[in-house]
Amino acid sequence: MVVRLRRTVPRLLVSLALVALGVAVINLPALIRGRSDRPGLSLTDPFAPMSGTGTVPADDAPTDSTRVVDALREVQDPEIAVSIVDLGLIHLLAVDPDGNVALTLTLTVPECPFARVIALRALNAVRAVPGVGQIEVRLDPSVGWTPDRLSPEARQRFRTLFPDEPGTGR
Repeated sequence: MVVRLRRTVPRLLVSLALVALGVAVINLPALIRGRSDRPGLSLTDPFAPMSGTGTVPADDAPTDSTRVVDALREVQDPEIAVSIVDLGLIHLLAVDPDGNVALTLTLTVPECPFARVIALRALNAVRAVPGVGQIEVRLDPSVGWTPDRLSPEARQRFRTLFPDEPGTGR
């Protein structure tokens, strides 16, 4: 038992050190540039909201939810290359008359390893919509996601990626 413990503790410490090193490497470019407008990886709260401001001046068309959704169609889930709109990950979207945007995203699984990546890409896509003011993107893993939220195009993509297998219940 003591020998096994002597092997386990160093391995655990090495694993923790590697995770810490990985977090530092991921955030290093933002730390070097001193940029605070890019959300980093949060170890304390991975679902903390991200916020920002639009970067494109207003044009003649009103900033509304249709334009925001069109921009979000360009954001894809990194694992399956399907738009977050087609996946049904947009839970709530509100655009006020001043162009301020509040967006809440759900996840296909609460432990999604790409949750912050998806939220950051959504934030950047909304920033590029003309006339957008303040932006807040929230991740809400408590909202249940089911395949019923898929668009017909995404449903077809899922059938290609995950064919029905006998005995699996899919």
